[in-house]
Amino acid sequence: MEVYLGQKARHKDLYGGKETFEVVGIKKNEVLLEGDFSGGTHNVKQESWMPKKGLIIKNRWGAWIDEETVSDFTKNAGPRD
Repeated sequence: MEVYLGQKARHKDLYGGKETFEVVGIKKNEVLLEGDFSGGTHNVKQESWMPKKGLIIKNRWGAWIDEETVSDFTKNAGPRD
């Protein structure tokens, strides 16, 4: 799954994957997420490194996808003619 700077993302370990953050840094196995880690109660910007595993990204069509969704899609796509 490709991740880009500026992309909207959620993480399964943060508020059950319901809070949206922005990707502001990328390492091999981690992403730096920026947003309100207070659960929306303080309206502040904070940053935290999170593992890529558990990341949910918003694709260009506006759908939220995770690594399992991507691997299921490619696994079930079948051969191309």
